[in-house]
Amino acid sequence: DHHACARAGVMQQAGLGAQANAVAAEANYRKACKGGSAPGCVFLGKLLYRAKRDSAGAVAALSRACELGSVAGCTSYGGFLQDGDGVAKDVPRAISFYEKGCKADYLPACLNLAFARLQGVGVPRDAAAARGEFRRLCKRGLLQACVNLGAQSFKGVGGPKQVDEGLAQLKKACEDGHGGACRFVADRFEKGLVVPRDPSRAARLRARSCALGDQTGCVNLAFALSKRSDFKSRLRTGALYLQSCDKGYHIACSNLANMVRDGRFGGRDVDWAVALLTRACDGGFGPACGKLSALYGLGKDAPKDPAKVRAWAARGCKLGHGPSC
Repeated sequence: DHHACARAGVMQQAGLGAQANAVAAEANYRKACKGGSAPGCVFLGKLLYRAKRDSAGAVAALSRACELGSVAGCTSYGGFLQDGDGVAKDVPRAISFYEKGCKADYLPACLNLAFARLQGVGVPRDAAAARGEFRRLCKRGLLQACVNLGAQSFKGVGGPKQVDEGLAQLKKACEDGHGGACRFVADRFEKGLVVPRDPSRAARLRARSCALGDQTGCVNLAFALSKRSDFKSRLRTGALYLQSCDKGYHIACSNLANMVRDGRFGGRDVDWAVALLTRACDGGFGPACGKLSALYGLGKDAPKDPAKVRAWAARGCKLGHGPSC
């Protein structure tokens, strides 16, 4: 029973009944997917992307789930098609998957379609319609929709500006476990926008944002900690950057590279800095490519190498980093 393999994988990944084992979970998901279990393919695709940042592997699994008739698989596959991540970009096809999923009352598909309307991607831009759809989905219990609705209400996008209502929705979403909402509210308390300035509360909200898995929140928290002079804060900063770097947040790799290159942990480590910057550049973060170009051009931390200067600068420029051009 291939569906049983998928269920076993879920138990192993979640650590239910035993210690979590992602390797065993992946093996069971692969067995389930190969045997024709659409849920197994969906679980495999999500694990490959979230744990390994394996876009091509995720696309293969999710497209298979879609072929097997999974609305969830088609919707997730559509996200990769929309972004051109691990597969050739095909926005019209992505939109068609969202529309089909939404007609089947699969709420994440409706959410993706509303996002597309808000941004005018593949469909005419209609912020008012998007706001109405986010409101409908929020009432149905979709937390991300509540966050989007709160942000639109706060900023007055697609309808009247309702600052108090929007902020209340975002605070509620933070309490309900949405890290991005916590970060949004933290920024308001940090800057004193609409609410009285409260750096301590902002710091607590950033910490909650990070604990909930919002990597931008983790990087913001790390940046705030990096301004402190004590060694404990520096170690905490480095740990946060490393955590986000390992989860594929490439600006964190670049920031950590600055710290290890400058000896912020007690000793300079240029080789590790170069490895981190290379990882960030390979991941598409242009400024990291520019830093590598400068490193080989100055000849201070590594031997001068004009060929590497040009190669890294070209990569940075291609990624939109102006100073590299």
